Amino acid sequence: MAPIFPYELGSRSNVGCTIRLPKSGFQYSMAPRKRSVVWSFFRAVDEKKVTCLLCLETVLHCGHTTNMLRHLRSKHLNEYSSAAASKDRRSVAADDNNGDSGPKHTNLSRRIGEVALKQSPGKFPGRSDDCIYVNIACEGEVRVLERERELTEALRRAQQQEARALEQQRELLETLRRANAREASAEKEALETLRRSQEQEARCLQREREDLQRERVELQMEKERMQREREELECLRRESGQERSPVQTRSSLSLV
Repeated sequence: MAPIFPYELGSRSNVGCTIRLPKSGFQYSMAPRKRSVVWSFFRAVDEKKVTCLLCLETVLHCGHTTNMLRHLRSKHLNEYSSAAASKDRRSVAADDNNGDSGPKHTNLSRRIGEVALKQSPGKFPGRSDDCIYVNIACEGEVRVLERERELTEALRRAQQQEARALEQQRELLETLRRANAREASAEKEALETLRRSQEQEARCLQREREDLQRERVELQMEKERMQREREELECLRRESGQERSPVQTRSSLSLV
């Protein structure tokens, strides 16, 4: 019995496959692969194009999510980060409930491909490439999912580092603000001290000026008093000289 491949070759958009081994007669059914969280932001237009639900921009699909990831990281980083974080939490909860179903599914697909290649290399030469494609497609999708998880984790770490850097910047700004406040307070106090000292010096100069003015007035008064006394003495001297002159005249006449 020939292997059954119920999917179209060359397309990676199939969600599962069924392989019937020729000798054993057992039929293995691979569970549908979980779609990446990237698809929650896109709507398929055709086999090669998708439309971004956030900005309605058309992106080439090409059978993988690389272009879609690049579009989200370049234009919608915050939305993708939040969605990826919630998707990771749901994946962790599902893994806790289902155990190691994901690795078993991957190992099963790998074993099925290897068995098909070993059992029918001569009978089905045209199908060996198909089995190899199935194996490579499964492993490629696993690598893409792991890469998406690594990128999401790296993005989360970068956001945490950015948050820490912003917190440090805020603390530095707060420290600078307090330092500026202390400097402004010290400058204000110094200006107030200088103003008080200048006011005190101005009062001292005003008192000295008033004292000098009083001394000048007193000196002027003393000068005027001395001038009056000098005039009085001069008057007395003239009066005494006039009284002495008639007595001297009579004395000279008597001698003659």
